[in-house]
Amino acid sequence: MIDGNTTVWTIRILFTTLSLTSGYLIWWRWVRFDRITSLLLAPLVSAIIVIIIGTPLYWLYRFDIEAIIVIIAALSIISIIASIWPLPTKQVTYLPTRSLANTLNPYNKHKLPTIVFSLLYLLIICICMFLLLQGRTIDATLGPWDRINGIFFISYGVASFLLLAIGYLQKTKTSIYLLLLIIHGICTLSVLGIIFPLGYGFDPFLHRAAETIIDQYGVVSPKTLYYIGQYVVVVFLSKLLSIPIFYIDTWLVPILAVFSVIPLTVLSIQRLISERSMTMTLAALIFIIPFTSIINTTPWSLSFLLFVVTLLLILLYIQKQLKALLVIAYCVTIASIFVHPLGGIPTLIVTGIATMIYELMPRIHRKTSKTITSIFVVATMSILVPFAFFLNSYFSKQLSIAVSPPADIPSFFENIESLIFSYVSRFNAWQDMAYFFPHIFGLLLIVIALSVTAYYWNTHRMYRKAFSTLWLCWLAIFTNFILIKGFIQFNSIITYEQGIFAQRLYDASTIVLLPFGVIVLYSLLRRLFLTSKNYPGIKIASIVIFAGIITANLYTSYPKRDAYNAYHGYTVSTSNIETVKWIEKNAGDVSHVVLASQVVAAAAIQEYGFKQYFRGKIDGQIQDIFYYPTPTSSPLYADYREMLSNPTQEKISNIMSTYDIDLFYLVVNHYEPQYEGTNNKLRSVATSEYVIHESNSEDTIFVFKKNKSY
Repeated sequence: MIDGNTTVWTIRILFTTLSLTSGYLIWWRWVRFDRITSLLLAPLVSAIIVIIIGTPLYWLYRFDIEAIIVIIAALSIISIIASIWPLPTKQVTYLPTRSLANTLNPYNKHKLPTIVFSLLYLLIICICMFLLLQGRTIDATLGPWDRINGIFFISYGVASFLLLAIGYLQKTKTSIYLLLLIIHGICTLSVLGIIFPLGYGFDPFLHRAAETIIDQYGVVSPKTLYYIGQYVVVVFLSKLLSIPIFYIDTWLVPILAVFSVIPLTVLSIQRLISERSMTMTLAALIFIIPFTSIINTTPWSLSFLLFVVTLLLILLYIQKQLKALLVIAYCVTIASIFVHPLGGIPTLIVTGIATMIYELMPRIHRKTSKTITSIFVVATMSILVPFAFFLNSYFSKQLSIAVSPPADIPSFFENIESLIFSYVSRFNAWQDMAYFFPHIFGLLLIVIALSVTAYYWNTHRMYRKAFSTLWLCWLAIFTNFILIKGFIQFNSIITYEQGIFAQRLYDASTIVLLPFGVIVLYSLLRRLFLTSKNYPGIKIASIVIFAGIITANLYTSYPKRDAYNAYHGYTVSTSNIETVKWIEKNAGDVSHVVLASQVVAAAAIQEYGFKQYFRGKIDGQIQDIFYYPTPTSSPLYADYREMLSNPTQEKISNIMSTYDIDLFYLVVNHYEPQYEGTNNKLRSVATSEYVIHESNSEDTIFVFKKNKSY
């Protein structure tokens, strides 16, 4: 007899298989990728379909079981259509190369070194994962490297060396090497998920709370026009796989990045150069690219990941001229906009300019008309982000903006220069070496892109359209960056967070130039390996250098406090969670506010969601104010900082009268500057205090009451 649980799990497995099948068939039947790559990319397309269908359903209705049934029905229809309606494909144009298979590798006839290196690589990666597991913590920590033994970096560096060496030996099948790259990617992007079982950062806690509400009630009020793309895909996967939202949310971007960016990168390199002998080594060098934007799951990180995926799809489209790739790129663009408009607009710029050059321009015959069209399209794309912020500011007062030209022009250009080239020695040998490459990364890519364009423009005319596409994309995104950086002020964002939107646009513009870097790396490796035929030490030294850059990039891509970074973002600890639980129990049904750090606010949101709001003024506008001081533009955050520095009876009375309450709490974390001195000042004005001590973390709760009878 089959019980209910068996039936439920049978349905879950069936629907999961159906979801993956639709994605697999799209890649295999319509784009004509190989079976393994199609299987690896299947979750990406399935997620895109869920976002594109689920987001409008949420806006128009709600995201509940009926919406999930609609999505599964759509996946079924797509699977049927893809299985019976294959699309034709086209030949690929490669960069001109000559065979190096016999000249590069003296070990071509021997598989033994590759097998030994592969087994050794797997062993060392296991050691890396074990060391990460040893670093797990529930205490307040500034970053993952505070918990990790230095042996981890040595092990990771050796693993990176072996990965590059295996690629050089070239006796491994592409599918096997792709698996090794994926394993390396999982190790690289799983640091935060493994070390911090309570979660990392602040934003993920807010988004998980919203996802939990949607999971329970189908909607979170008020409905917003952004972030919903992430919410619906997380809730869909949680219901489909019966996995808690916390784990889906924590691992969504890292896992999706590994199973989408790596296979698409390998394909792009394979399509770019016909010589297989260099493909694997070049693919392994993907790990020298800074990846801070995709180390955890937030709407921005998911949207940025979709931007990278779109860029790779457009590169494949440029090489293959297959309409199906362009259609998929537009689907990813729509999904990116649904997730986060700031990430979606650069994605739209890439797909829009590629469409203009490869689809629209061939249909325009007059040169003048082509020029006018190009200028109009690029100019329009160049102001999309400021225009989007204007619209958002007009319809929503949560992110108000002001337009003002730079007050100090020289300082403005110095800020731009510091983003492009920001290396300054801190007289710490290891950290100076680690930060050298990421700090010159932007400038290096610009110089490389200019050099490659100048060299190939006249010698290889067939690449002019491709180069033009990349440069126009970069110009449009970089112009948006300049406008946001220099002319837009965000009134509702605290001072030290003002530059975050501009920084994200700059990161996106940098990524667009990466294909030029691949061409230079190919030429460099080819020359190094040919030169080192008689000097194997040169080859070994080059692999060691690249492995060192990969290891340094791992270190610099994660948050930390060192000679280069004064990072202050502590993680949520068990003491923070126990603190918010104690406050809720102590307050009971009495209305109250809590003055605390962002991490305590994050713990409260995780435990109790968006439980209580007050009416108050933000930037002169009457708005709902959350009873914890978040976001940092909340007046409660200013009250919190003022109470820490100068607690007075007058300030206490003002807080109670402003929010019409008789009770509020103030939480002091043990890592606050002058912790004991601050506590002593607060004791003199507080009604009572309570200390929460869990593991190695401690919070002091001060209670302020107008009426001491409760």
